[in-house]
Amino acid sequence: MKTIISKFKISEWTYLFFFLAFCMGMFQRVLILFSILVIHEVGHLFFIQLFSYPVIKVVFYPFGGICKISHKINDSILKDLVISSGGILSQLILEIILLRSSILNKELFLFYNQMILLFNLLPIIPLDGSVFWHHFL
Repeated sequence: MKTIISKFKISEWTYLFFFLAFCMGMFQRVLILFSILVIHEVGHLFFIQLFSYPVIKVVFYPFGGICKISHKINDSILKDLVISSGGILSQLILEIILLRSSILNKELFLFYNQMILLFNLLPIIPLDGSVFWHHFL
């Protein structure tokens, strides 16, 4: 049985982005962004596993990630909303942890976390906000 970690994939564009960030001296910022993205996707995965949906793969791109799962299209709307909110919930938990911590570049980490959180609430497919707005409008 494959573990969930073995289903994580990083796109070739992300490797190129990391290389360019390293060459330009921006690697720390990119590493902060990428760690927030990983935490966000793990939030989705928590609820995906809770509902026992099979995970096909989790792909990380330079500015986002996508959890590809196998489930019925006409499955519960509530489950879709909970899975979509998992990423946002994990970022809110990260925000609380960061506010109480004394890590290096705390302000930058908080700023990036808040911007990614707000961006994900936009009603644009494939962002999390598209699920919320689709079901509530």
